Amino acid sequence: MMYSCAHASRGDHSVQFYHDEQFLLEQITDFAGSGIKAGEGVIVIATAAHLQQLADSLASLLPLPGIRPAGAYIGLDAETTLARFMRNQRPDRQLFLPVLAEIMARASDQGMRRVRAYGEMVALLCSQGLSDAALELEALWNEAAQIHEFSLLCAYPMRGFPSQEDSRVFTEICALHSHVRPLENVCLPCVDEDILHRRIAMLEQKAHALELEVKLRKNIKHTLNERENMLLERTAELLSRNERMMFEVDKRRETEAALVRAQHILTSAERISHLGSWEYDAHTRQLQCSDEFYRICGLIPQSVQMTLELVMSFVHPEDHALALQAVEQTLHQGKPYRINKRIVRPNGEIRYVVGRGEPVLEQQRLSKVIGSFLDVTEQHLAQQALAESEGRFRSLVNLSSDWYWEQDEEMRFTSLLHHDDAQAGATLSPMLGHTLWEAQGASWKEADKERLVVAQASRQPFHDIEYAYRGRNDETISLQISGEPVYNPAGSFVGYRGIGKDVTQRVRREKELYLFRSAMDATIDAVFLFDRRGRPFFDVNQTACSMLGYTRSELLALTPEAMGSRTTEELDWLYQDDDALQQPRIVETWLQRRDGSSVQVELERRRLRWDNAWIIVAVARDITRRKRAEQALRESRETLRGLAAHQQQIKEEERKRIAREVHDELGGLLACIKAYVSVAIENAAREGVAADSLLVDAVDLADTAIESVRRVITELRPSILDDLGIWPALQWYAKQLDARTELQCACMIDANALAVEIDPERSTMLFRVVQEALTNVVRHAEASSVEVRVRRLDDVLAVEIEDNGKGIAPERLINRESWGVLGMHERAAYFGADLKITGGPVQGTLVAMSLPLGLIDAE
Repeated sequence: MMYSCAHASRGDHSVQFYHDEQFLLEQITDFAGSGIKAGEGVIVIATAAHLQQLADSLASLLPLPGIRPAGAYIGLDAETTLARFMRNQRPDRQLFLPVLAEIMARASDQGMRRVRAYGEMVALLCSQGLSDAALELEALWNEAAQIHEFSLLCAYPMRGFPSQEDSRVFTEICALHSHVRPLENVCLPCVDEDILHRRIAMLEQKAHALELEVKLRKNIKHTLNERENMLLERTAELLSRNERMMFEVDKRRETEAALVRAQHILTSAERISHLGSWEYDAHTRQLQCSDEFYRICGLIPQSVQMTLELVMSFVHPEDHALALQAVEQTLHQGKPYRINKRIVRPNGEIRYVVGRGEPVLEQQRLSKVIGSFLDVTEQHLAQQALAESEGRFRSLVNLSSDWYWEQDEEMRFTSLLHHDDAQAGATLSPMLGHTLWEAQGASWKEADKERLVVAQASRQPFHDIEYAYRGRNDETISLQISGEPVYNPAGSFVGYRGIGKDVTQRVRREKELYLFRSAMDATIDAVFLFDRRGRPFFDVNQTACSMLGYTRSELLALTPEAMGSRTTEELDWLYQDDDALQQPRIVETWLQRRDGSSVQVELERRRLRWDNAWIIVAVARDITRRKRAEQALRESRETLRGLAAHQQQIKEEERKRIAREVHDELGGLLACIKAYVSVAIENAAREGVAADSLLVDAVDLADTAIESVRRVITELRPSILDDLGIWPALQWYAKQLDARTELQCACMIDANALAVEIDPERSTMLFRVVQEALTNVVRHAEASSVEVRVRRLDDVLAVEIEDNGKGIAPERLINRESWGVLGMHERAAYFGADLKITGGPVQGTLVAMSLPLGLIDAE
């Protein structure tokens, strides 16, 4: 006979296995319909299709909306409900129990009626391959049954256990349920019905799995036979194709070798002609460039992925718009282009190139763009140089020079002639038989070196190349050389010849002058050099010109008297001739600008010996802004301290208000709650009923909450500070700290200090400083004892807090993130008190504050 699940006892957790969907729908309808008829709350968590079919089946049992009790029948989508408590493909207990409690409250009308539930969430998890998650969800349902009263029916299709490996999951599912409902059309006696049902369900699962296994093996065997025949046929075909492929491979190898040779020839041709090529795919927007293209751009071949944006970044800023217009015209209009432009290499070198681009169309649409990049820098520079100095290059003989030299085709010096034979032997004779590169200590300007390399490689003339090397006496020799290629009558290159100049002295002077001038102009201070005779300026730096608003020539025409606020007699100290004035002397003075305004400066004077005479160096530093900033800083500090004190006052008032409200409102409510719970416990005792353990715990929790409220009120603003004053408040706080922590805290106030009356503002300051210091001891000092000492020393009130902890690190005293320490200093400074914090490793920390009593009496 078919088992009916219409009856469901409280706490029942049953599972229904099925083959036929219609059978399942009948079971659910029977289960849910019986609950509705009995006035129970019914929860159905199923797939959307099952929910719709069940709603149609139960339509006659469900009263019209608004008539039936709210929550009597609740239909929920299984996937949506699962999503509310699943985390990382596992049911989360902390989310599941609240979700279930909400659903149960609606269905039971807050516990007013019984509830029965049907769920397919576990079946959905099994169908997704999450069997372990399904088992965890079944266990959570059993746990929920200890909290809520309901009967539960789950359902699993037998197709969810297709193999022998699923037997473990199947067995565990059965073990997690109080009743197992067998498959449809099973007839069994009613004796030991549950045990029989479990065994029948397991046998049905195994039979179903074996049946599927047999079908699977038959299919595999049939497939293998077909594949074996197919493999035999394919083998014969592959042997035939292999012979043809071997022939084609040989031909392809020959073709690839020819392509490699052609590619090598093309690459060599590009390198020799400085012609790079590129190809841009309009669909993928990828740019492929040849090695020579990278070289022209000053990059190592294939070192980076070249993009259109990267190429455009190399274009000279003045040519960027023209290049961008040409590229966009090709990409959007399909027109070819040819432009002359400049590119800037990463090292800053400018190269002249001719760029070309040709569009490639497929089905009237742009497919790709191919182009070339021709480096014409040498030709351009040669033409430019030829146009500028054609007459100078007609003959090397007409050039003024110190040397005439010749080189062979290997660039080795073969002849060196100097106007002065002695000079030639001292400087250039070591170069005979060697190249410029082989000289000891050879050095170049990078631009000159590159020009020479390029010129010699392309057999072009070069001019005014500066070159340096170390001579015989380890002295650096600087040369400036020019040369042109030499060809024999047959037109073959045989070397170079040219002229050279010794520019060693000029280079040294230029370097010295450059360093001197750069140092002078780079300094942020104004530098004036005075000639002691006649008192004119003979040099100033750029900073001096900018400071006073003069040009260099205008400033050199003035004297110190013309721009200063001092008389000639007052400036005599600048020109004194005694030895003492060789030491620096600093004064503050004013200098007059060209527009009539004045600038305040700090002037330092030195006397130096130069060229058998004395010069005076005056360094002026503009301190106008510094003076203004110092004044503004002083005013700002006073304002900030006043603001900080005002904020502290507001904060203390707010602490008082919050403490009063917490005491009056929250404290009163907690006391009432404790009283009500205590009365409930006493009433239960009078009736002879054991008190609910939750109520007893609630009384303890109320006591704990009341104590917490008292502690919070005390931390916010101890009332003893307002009622009894600062000294009792400090003693009370020390006792509280001693009682609450393992720290032994002692507070000692001498009689003279007790007699001092402190106003409320300073009392608050003293209490907060001591409180912050003791808090730091508890948090950081790792101390076992601390002392608070208050003494009156003449007209000073001394407050000391000393612990025996590990001491405070020096960097914490200056760390701007130590807000507590900064707050202590600011509170003390506002009232004119001096606060110092000292200590070291294993020495403990001493916080000492001195408050002048005169300030208190004055107010």
